[in-house]
Amino acid sequence: MEQSGEEAEADGFVGKLTRRTRSGGRLWSAEIKGRAVFESMKPDARVCDVARRYGVKAQQLTTWRRLARAGRLALVTDDAACGFHGS
Repeated sequence: MEQSGEEAEADGFVGKLTRRTRSGGRLWSAEIKGRAVFESMKPDARVCDVARRYGVKAQQLTTWRRLARAGRLALVTDDAACGFHGS
């Protein structure tokens, strides 16, 4: 299940939600996780603010950050061509 176009465009992350599991949980692409982690590691960023923009709990973003530090999740920089034009 994807977000409607209006919901996705309102927060600047078109297509951020890729699909849901049978139990209703959300599955995020590695690109989205990497972009969120990258944004959360900027000097002036707060994890709770970035998490809110991506529609996840700060706890989830913290887990993704831990995976990135362990080398199990690649960061997606602003310069990467991943098809997203959000801020």
